[in-house]
Formats: sequence, structure tokens, C-alpha cells
Amino acid sequence: MERLNSIVFALALAIITTAFPARAQDQDADSTMYEIEQALRTGSYAEATALLERAAMAGNAKAQYRLASLYRAGVGVSRNDKAAFQWMSKAATQGMVKAQYALGQMYLGGRGVPANRPKAEIWLQRAAAQGYEKARELVGRLATKPALAAPETGWAVVEEDKSPRERKLAAVTPPLRLASGKPAVLEAAFRGQTKAMEALIGQGANLEIRDRDGNTALSLAAFAGKTEVVEVLLNAGANVDARNRRSETPLMLAMLKGHASTANLLIVRGANINVRNTKNETPLSLAVERCLTQTVQLLLRRAAHFSTRASGQATPLMQASETCDGKFLQLFFGPGANVNQQDKYGRTALWIAASKGNTSAAAALLQNGANVRLAKRNGVTPLLEALARGHETTAMLLLTNGADAKQASASGNTPLMLASKAGLTRIVKRLIKTGDNIDARNTYGNTALMMAASEGRAETVKALLKAGASRYLRNKKREQAADIANSRGHRRIAKVLR
Repeated sequence: MERLNSIVFALALAIITTAFPARAQDQDADSTMYEIEQALRTGSYAEATALLERAAMAGNAKAQYRLASLYRAGVGVSRNDKAAFQWMSKAATQGMVKAQYALGQMYLGGRGVPANRPKAEIWLQRAAAQGYEKARELVGRLATKPALAAPETGWAVVEEDKSPRERKLAAVTPPLRLASGKPAVLEAAFRGQTKAMEALIGQGANLEIRDRDGNTALSLAAFAGKTEVVEVLLNAGANVDARNRRSETPLMLAMLKGHASTANLLIVRGANINVRNTKNETPLSLAVERCLTQTVQLLLRRAAHFSTRASGQATPLMQASETCDGKFLQLFFGPGANVNQQDKYGRTALWIAASKGNTSAAAALLQNGANVRLAKRNGVTPLLEALARGHETTAMLLLTNGADAKQASASGNTPLMLASKAGLTRIVKRLIKTGDNIDARNTYGNTALMMAASEGRAETVKALLKAGASRYLRNKKREQAADIANSRGHRRIAKVLR
């Protein structure tokens, strides 16, 4: 879901963070789009740009549009208006309505191409003909108020009937509203245009004006990580705790995008550190989720409260164990810390680290007294969870640190069964040496060999057979391992098992 629904006519980030439609007919293209979306959401712009370039060169209009948006906004890549114009033109030519609208704006404002109002109107009219409301509105305004864009500034238009002196003044003084009718102060904030912001403040611009999502100029600057503009706005008296429609303050918006320096400035300048948004998140929970070390240290020194979404998690340590490394977790190992605290599901920080395959966090937790055998309420231990998820390195760490190699889950799955199913042959060989019953069955009557056969784990099947696993046992469906392999299409494995 977009964090910003409406900023100004060139805010590409609102475009690139929109989830890609699942309409692609080609599975490979659909998969690529998903990868791009995930990369953009996590801020992996280099990866996203590389994927977008391949898809764009292959003629994908959506990719062309999003790549143009990245170049246009300078998000994750160096701003390049010419490249933005070239890709936007290709997407618009293919009939993509948002690209047609954006291309019209680029012609109107002289972005990446000399300003050309007639061409701008052609593309805007094409978008309007497809029912795009923003294009209709802009076409209507242009019809009633002839104007020319000022390409040097990217601000709004200089009316044709102005005197030479007025035109010169307009070229260096940003108007309070853009040609689209939207506040220039929001555009300047999001783009980090410090000089423009100072000029707008000097003209008495309303710093508390909001976009349709309830974001002020300070909110947008914080979201975009424009620290210098944030400071200018704070010095001018902008409300440091202004909330948007999701009850997010500028501090929370900075953290959502991982802008630590911007967040730190807001904290030092008096931002409320104990606010909660509509998802019950606090600045501390957002900072922990994004592993912002300095910001978390600053918040902890100021006794910030912690809260997470309704996910059953209970402590900062648990949340940090999902994605943060062991060094970050050291922030929470102070006096009185309960490293074995369980959430409402019975999960500990170590259990969560095991589930995510976060070996670095798991190692730090074990070094600080985490109980490797403390199971979730359904009896699943950290080891069983790591094996079920296929996290070999984490599972090996747990085994080395005393995890029970024989404890089964409520459904009777032993570590050997789960390792076999995941094809973790190195761990399978280690578990075989513990002397556990290699032909043990779970509640469905399946053995480790049957589970490996079911998933097509050829190397694991060979290791189990070599260790003496029986190929003749049957599960509750009266199937042997060979029958299971054959039904799943693993013909070669079935042949080995016969």
C-alpha cells in the first residue's frame, strides 16, 4: 500500500511503491515484477534498477514507467531527467495512461526535454481520453489559464501577459502553488529543494498545508530523508509532531524508510517518541524493525516505549531477532534483560531467530544465555522450526549448542524427518550418528525416507539408505517410499527405492 497517495505531479516514489498488478500473462514477467516490488519495498534500489532495466528493455511498459519514475525522482539512482523522459516516452507510446500523464507534465515543465506546451497537451489529452481524472483536471486548467512552464526551477508557469520584470522575478521566486494547483511547499519538501523551501518560507508559505493523505511538508521531507530541509522547516516553526491519516508523525515516517540521520534530528528537536500510529507501532518498534542502531540507542536513553503490531511479539529483542544481526541485539542484553521471555505463542527470541534463519542473531542469543530447548506452546523447538524452514546453518548452530536431536513435534516429526524433508543431507548424516531410530514414524506413518522421497531429495535418500533405512515400510495410506516418489513425479528416486 502506498505511504503517500498524492504529493505533486512528479512524485515518483508514490508510483514506485505501489504494488504491481497481478495481471501479467507471462509467469516469468510476473515473477520479475514481484522481485522488483520486494526490492523497492526494502530499499534495495540497485537490485530494483537492474531488474527494471532488463524488463524495460524487453518492452514491459510498467517497468519502463517505474524506471522512468526512479530517474525522475532521483530515488535510489542519480536523478536523470533525460533518461526519465526516454523511458516515460516508451511507456506512454504503449498506451500506459499514467505514463502519458507524466510525459505531458514533463513537456509542460521542461523536464528532460525542452518545454513544449502543444506536445504536453497532446499527451495530457490522450490520458484524459482514457478517463484519467488528473489529466482531465490539468487539461481544464490549461484551457482557462494559458501558461508556460519554467524549466529552470521545475516550478509553475510564467503567464504570457506578464511584463519582462515580472517574468524575471517569477523565474527566481517560486510561486506558492504549482501548475497542477498543488502546494509548491510540498514539492520542495519531498525533493529536498532547500533554497526553494527557504524562498517559500520567506513568502509566508503555509507549512501546515497537507496533501490528501494528511502529510505536511515536514512529513514529506522526513519520509524522503531530506534532513537539510527538515532542519529548515523545524527552524521555521513546522509542527514536529504533525500526524497524517495513519497517525504517523514525521519521526515515524523517517523511520519507515530507514532514514536514521533524519530521525535522529527529529528526536533531538523534541519529537514525541511515544506516539502510536494506527497499527499500534511506536518510534522504537519501527527503529528496531529496521535495525537502526544509533536511533534505538537514542530512544532507549530517553526511555521510549515499545509496541509492535498485533503479531504476538512482546519485546524489542524478539522483534530484532527476526532480521537484525547479533551486534544489534547487544543493545538489549543489559542488566535485567530476560533473554528467554516468551510471547503469547510461547516463542522466544531464539525461536524467532531460528524461524527466520538469522544465524547471527541466534549465536548472540546463545552466547547470552538463551535456552536452546525451550519450545513453542505446540512443542516445536527452535531446532525443529529451523529444520522445517530449511535453515541449515542455523540448525547446525543449534545442534552444536545442545539442541535436543531426538525431540519430536506434536505430529511426531523428529529432527531427522524434518531435515530429510528439507534435503539437509549434512544435518541428516549428523543426526543419524546420534543413534535415533532411523525408521521412526510420525502420526501419518511416514518415515524420514518417505519424506525425503516425497520432496525429491536424491542425495538425502542415498544417505538414509546407506545408513540402513528401510525402503519396505508403509505409511497409513499403505504407500512405500517408492510409491510416494513415483506419485510425486520423482521417477529416478523411485527407481532407486524399488
